[in-house]
Amino acid sequence: MAIVHFESVPFRDIYGDKNGVIDGDFNEQSLSEHLIEYWVSYVECHHCPRGNTCKFAIPHHKWEWKKLEIQCGVKSEFIKNFVALTFDEYLEAENHVQERLLSATFYLSEYAMISEQQIGWTIDDEWLKNLGTYGKAFLGNIVHLREKLTYAAQDLSYIPNLYSRKPILLVEGQSEKAFIDKLRESHNSWFTDLRTEVYGGNGNAHPRRIQMRLDKYVEDGYTCYMQGDKDGNEKGSFERLIKHNTVEEKNTFLFDFDFESAIPRKLLFLALQNLDLLLDVDIKAFLMQIDHESSICTQIKSVFDVNLEPYKVPLADEIGWIFNNSEFHWYQDEDGFMEETELGRFLDFVIKMK
Repeated sequence: MAIVHFESVPFRDIYGDKNGVIDGDFNEQSLSEHLIEYWVSYVECHHCPRGNTCKFAIPHHKWEWKKLEIQCGVKSEFIKNFVALTFDEYLEAENHVQERLLSATFYLSEYAMISEQQIGWTIDDEWLKNLGTYGKAFLGNIVHLREKLTYAAQDLSYIPNLYSRKPILLVEGQSEKAFIDKLRESHNSWFTDLRTEVYGGNGNAHPRRIQMRLDKYVEDGYTCYMQGDKDGNEKGSFERLIKHNTVEEKNTFLFDFDFESAIPRKLLFLALQNLDLLLDVDIKAFLMQIDHESSICTQIKSVFDVNLEPYKVPLADEIGWIFNNSEFHWYQDEDGFMEETELGRFLDFVIKMK
């Protein structure tokens, strides 16, 4: 029988505070029993909103409306199952990994128990009515449970065999986010679960602020990916972030100029006309008067006297809408869209994030 040894490993009490340590040798069963002893309170199940449906509730031998006082079966069973499935991870692990795994067990078992209780309350019409005006506030407060999962994710991120870090894409501006958000509406699995955040604008792109934000994402269990513009201030910031191991160089993508310039010219022209811009310009004239040597926004302002700044987000949204059109099979394009265009290479970067 496998035995795990703990040597003064910090240990959370029933309130989640690290006020003690765990020492000694444990097998799978004795470890579960130890955690249940410290972390699971005794309750009279008839006070729980799930008391009448929970398989762990034991009827009272005398009073029909009561249940026996026991340690919460939901939390206890979760701990037993989680320890059974993760016990191998404790073996030969260093103290700090054992500490993280114990902490994750605590927070996930708390989540299992509290979410079960809150589900019971939310489907009890009579109980909600008795809350009066506080009822809707109670429903809203359910989201506070996410803190348990956030803490668990922070702990599990230190255990490679147990947790896969979720990718998060940090983009330079609202245009890039609008484009990705529109692609998400296609319900394509590449984008539906992708979290995208903007780090630029309003002074947020200061290197120190970016470092702090990314450090927090890494702490919360994410793998950070970043997009920027080579002609902006991001290149130097990226180099510092890579140097500090906050983001890997392979997880960064820099447009030569900006998002708008990465859009293939014919596609850009179509989107601009869909936005009622350049309606008096012929496609051939458009293609002849612009090049790939500078930002397309600068060129359109200079040649056609149109300022694209107010239209950047609607333009990105329009490009995303075109991509979502079932007749535009951009990912199967025989002209090599994904390889030959900068926007295609960016999409390939996004799709391969993991």
